[in-house]
Amino acid sequence: MESFENTIDKLIELAPENITVHTLSIKRAARLNHSGDREVLKNPADKMVEYATKRLLESGYLPYYLYRQKNMLENLENIGWTKWGHESLYNIYIMEEVQTILAMGAGGSTKLVDKEGGRLERVFNYKFPLEYNKHFELMLKRKNEIEEFICPLNSESDNNNRPGTKKESTEYITVHDTASSKDTADEYAHAKYVTNGGGGTSWHYSVGSKMACHQVPDDEVAYHAGDSLDVRFELFNTNVSGTNKNPTITINDGFYYIDGIKSSIKVPQVSFEYRNDELVYASDGVKQGRKAPKDAKEGRTDIVLTTADINDAGIRIDLKGDGYYYIGPTYYNASFGKIANRGGNLNSIGIETMINQGSNLMRTWHRCAKLVANLLVDNNLDPSRVKPHHFFSGKPCPNTLRTNGLWNYFMECVNTEYKIRKDFSDIKIELINHSQGLLEDGLIDQDHLNNNVSYTVKLTDDKETRIIELHNKVE
Repeated sequence: MESFENTIDKLIELAPENITVHTLSIKRAARLNHSGDREVLKNPADKMVEYATKRLLESGYLPYYLYRQKNMLENLENIGWTKWGHESLYNIYIMEEVQTILAMGAGGSTKLVDKEGGRLERVFNYKFPLEYNKHFELMLKRKNEIEEFICPLNSESDNNNRPGTKKESTEYITVHDTASSKDTADEYAHAKYVTNGGGGTSWHYSVGSKMACHQVPDDEVAYHAGDSLDVRFELFNTNVSGTNKNPTITINDGFYYIDGIKSSIKVPQVSFEYRNDELVYASDGVKQGRKAPKDAKEGRTDIVLTTADINDAGIRIDLKGDGYYYIGPTYYNASFGKIANRGGNLNSIGIETMINQGSNLMRTWHRCAKLVANLLVDNNLDPSRVKPHHFFSGKPCPNTLRTNGLWNYFMECVNTEYKIRKDFSDIKIELINHSQGLLEDGLIDQDHLNNNVSYTVKLTDDKETRIIELHNKVE
């Protein structure tokens, strides 16, 4: 206490225009929260703030801004003091989040404020110098294609959709659509929805025809796939060997069969279990949200799962180097009546695509395919790890792609972008348009389309430039 009083008195003697008195806020990852040694926190913080308030008022300082953080000692706050007429506008603007603030260098966090639209965008630089230098050009490129809307951690807000839990591994890229056709339901609205709490849901990216917005760091768990957070992802040896990389999985007598051979893996066991005095469905003991029928009794059900109950995107099965097939964890989703896969929430990057009126669906899907390809390369995955939401829940999502039979087309786009990123990343690809109705990004404007479309593809690397002239007839 004596040391603090001496600090305040000396500061007042120096007569600065502004003084801010901070109270310690214990961060979630701080060692103090994990070591059990909290003796250092027994300083009389309330007495310190009381002394500072008394001395500063006596010396002609006035309080002009205040803000609080989670887990502050004694439930106190940070208070800014100023001499009359010397208020720091920067401090006011940064608290109100009404001013763009540019940050430079490793670890910098830029805030971009759209005053007309009321949107706030954050752009984070890599923290460590090696990563910052290594990914500098990539960051510049991505800042032109992805806007950062990183939502606050649960520990830093009243939200409950970003726990900050690091994934054990990234196994999949999960593609959704919002199922919202309202004209205002674009990527910015959905990004803002997630950053404001998302009703307890979250996903990593919102992709529309204008932009891709990033809400949750790629290496963190998000709440988007409906497969729970209770089952850790792992692959199980089926004790079936083979050479077919794409075997057929069927069900018989309660077991999975691989190309007609019985495996050692049982299908999910469905039961009714009590949760908060209410009977609900459970799969292998993991309780779900759907209520059991009124006449149901606790325990195993008479539901017999068959091959027809497997979701139409299939089951994760890998042929390992030892010659055996391995299956990922599966479960029965009672809400949609399908056998689905675990690993959506805990081990995938979730992307919501926009289908709002006024947007360009093709441009949205092309933008999404490019993002997916980049994420695949960044996470050492191949296109087989791109899955529809349906794969994890049985829900018919992304509904627009699936209903219109365009999922395979979307995956063709992913495969093309993946090959470009993986094998031709050093080549600059340009589209030079010679026809009315052909847009700069290759899409066709049907209202201004001629039957014959001409364009040039220009390929450039550090050694040569290649020109390819193309002509297509559109009917």
